Amino acid sequence: MEVIARSYFQNLFSAGGQSTAYGEIYKGGIHSVLSEIGPTKAPSEDGFPALFYQKCWHVIGEDVISFCLRLLNGGMDVSSINTIHIVLISKIANPSNITHFWPISLCNVLYKLMANVIANRFREVLEKCIDVAQSTFVLGRLTSDNVLLAYEILHTLN
Repeated sequence: MEVIARSYFQNLFSAGGQSTAYGEIYKGGIHSVLSEIGPTKAPSEDGFPALFYQKCWHVIGEDVISFCLRLLNGGMDVSSINTIHIVLISKIANPSNITHFWPISLCNVLYKLMANVIANRFREVLEKCIDVAQSTFVLGRLTSDNVLLAYEILHTLN
């Protein structure tokens, strides 16, 4: 069962062997996601923030796209970008408890780029996979809608 499921999803989400237009969707998605990342966000271990990738896209864009497509299609190991540093930012002047800190995860630009590209691809089909009665995880739906709906039903029954 595991082999069948893995094979199905690898074929479903793989751009390899697909038409050129399908690969172009990924290419366009990668560049548009990069433009949405805050310029000073997500500096990688080499110190390059998203601003570097945005301003030098005309030079490094094809290499970044090639790297991302190989990663998306399972052609390489993700450990090269799968490093995240957790930093604790103090909420108060003299913290004495772990709850006095905000945990911030620092991931590199390529990791953030890939995560957002994958999330955007899922967003396109997620609404079709989640029933309309469920409200969370779908853009435009709120969990609070369920609470309001339940309140209205109880009000009507009374």
